[in-house]
Amino acid sequence: KQRKAYMYDENNRAICELCATKQNKQCIHCGEIISAGRGNLCKECTYVNTLKKRIDFGVNLLSSKYMGEYFEQFGWWLKDRRGFVFAATHIMQYIDYFLQIDLLCEKLGRIPNYQEVIQSFSVAISRKNLLVTTFLNEIGLLIIDKDCQEEQANKDMINRYLKKFKQGSWESKILKGYYEQLRSKTKHKGSIR
Repeated sequence: KQRKAYMYDENNRAICELCATKQNKQCIHCGEIISAGRGNLCKECTYVNTLKKRIDFGVNLLSSKYMGEYFEQFGWWLKDRRGFVFAATHIMQYIDYFLQIDLLCEKLGRIPNYQEVIQSFSVAISRKNLLVTTFLNEIGLLIIDKDCQEEQANKDMINRYLKKFKQGSWESKILKGYYEQLRSKTKHKGSIR
């Protein structure tokens, strides 16, 4: 992709001059035979090398004692779960969630439980970062509580409804009034949903 085409194969795919004229060589890490134009690393070793660098960057970014080692574990877990290409190309999209949990850890002075995490960030953010949540659940750090998750998701939905209309508008007043009436019922038989 980065070199001019020297020739084309029978499927009309471009071949660079190095691949066409030089002999194949071995990957310097794993010894797999690769084309001459590939460089010194095979595809898998290239992505694993990228993943290592991104994990190291993330661990250094998570400077506190809480989430750094878990980010490293998550990187290798992600590689095993989704493959080396996905892990190398997607791991950095989860660093923000780790940073948020890390800040919560520093605020609490300990690792938070699942309820504290979803109350701080909402169920929607937890679901957006489902791979991280699944990983933390699998290692026993953040045990998912389905009842707590459902209750918090419903509270988040109510808050979104209450914020939907401009504050002070008649729609907002009616909706808030109805919400307060439902909350004030002492023998409310329905769920929060």
